[in-house]
Amino acid sequence: MLGNRKVPENVGRWPFYLILFFVLLPFGASAQGATEGSGLRQFVLVMLFGLAATVFVRHPKRIRQALDALPVTFVLLLIFTLASVYWSPERFVSFKRVVQVIGVTLMGLALVAGGDGKYRLHRIVSPVLFAGMILAVGVTAAFPDFAFADNGLRAFMATKNNFGQFAAITVLFGVSYLLLERRHYLYFVPLILVGLAGLAASQSMTSILGMVIIVAFLGMLHVLRYGAPVLKVGIYLTAVLLLLVVHAYIVMNGFPSWQGMQDGFYHITGRDLTFTGRTYLWELMFNEIAKHPWLGTGYGGFWLGMEGASGQVAYLVKWGYPGQAHNGFIDILNEIGIIGFSLLTAFIVQHMINISTMARIDRRYALFHASILVFLLTLNMAEAAVLKTTHFWWIVFMASVIELNWRVKIESPRSNGRFVDMSRSVRPVGARGPVAA
Repeated sequence: MLGNRKVPENVGRWPFYLILFFVLLPFGASAQGATEGSGLRQFVLVMLFGLAATVFVRHPKRIRQALDALPVTFVLLLIFTLASVYWSPERFVSFKRVVQVIGVTLMGLALVAGGDGKYRLHRIVSPVLFAGMILAVGVTAAFPDFAFADNGLRAFMATKNNFGQFAAITVLFGVSYLLLERRHYLYFVPLILVGLAGLAASQSMTSILGMVIIVAFLGMLHVLRYGAPVLKVGIYLTAVLLLLVVHAYIVMNGFPSWQGMQDGFYHITGRDLTFTGRTYLWELMFNEIAKHPWLGTGYGGFWLGMEGASGQVAYLVKWGYPGQAHNGFIDILNEIGIIGFSLLTAFIVQHMINISTMARIDRRYALFHASILVFLLTLNMAEAAVLKTTHFWWIVFMASVIELNWRVKIESPRSNGRFVDMSRSVRPVGARGPVAA
């Protein structure tokens, strides 16, 4: 990382650097900025997964350590997802997509094994953010017509939404780095400012809304814990006032319909009342879900081009091939059904419990991981990101899940010595001495 401090070599970070940067590039990506892309793109991804696997070849004794970092709920979800290939209409396509999910998981596990349990996600991701933003500024300055060809800034990426998401994660990780490390301001303050400018220039309303939600979420938590009593009273009174307004609205108008709540959300985000035709798309998707509610079509077994059920949906919406439901929760429910969706919910709940446990160990680091989760869930409301093969945010989220699950196991008082405590080799926040990367 930055600075002159000696850090232990983490061989697992190199495959992680490469895949994070590679998925940002538009080469071989689909028109929607989705993750499968061309055959060449998939080949490179497989090579990167293989590179991550070599970490376990170099350190075979750490395989058990890495597997201990994997939440049991995610293992169950992964098993069910793999089993769903059997009833998928295109088993080979579904299998390839499951392999990518496994490969992304392997990337996170390689960070644990490669660093012998000693790494911090905000330090690992930072070099990719710097490299990506430098490239974005360079491409925008040299080729402005290309960079602004998508009704907003896309820089070197496939779409403005892709760049908006990258800018958002740059701001999130930059601020988190300064709060956790309290150093390298000369590097990270400019990075944050460029990220904010890029986020605004992208005009990606989903990314901007996600960032606003994170700022409000963290700000409220900070005030409730450290703020002056008058600020705490202000938050409580605001909450009570909002509840009274909601109560008065329900008394006078009845409960709002789901469609009405959606329309209000879209009005706030500057979209039209049909979210550019997406409400009709979702109606068609729920019709598909009704055909296979419990098991789904099989993971990755629905969006298969203009043939089959996805082709019929594309024909009916009449605005091109969607490639996704533009709501990741609907896509998940359609592909792995109620059973798979329940397993995913259990996985997210376990991660939330880990965040709560970490808050008693290291509050600032718990908030960092909570921010990643909040943004991912917000993003997933408008774009398939959760359980989406090699989506940039899914890669980062899985690394977050694995690191947090590992830290909770080795640092929680409930561990009872079942796991080797590597945390003593890692510099706690605010302490002096060597830093683990």
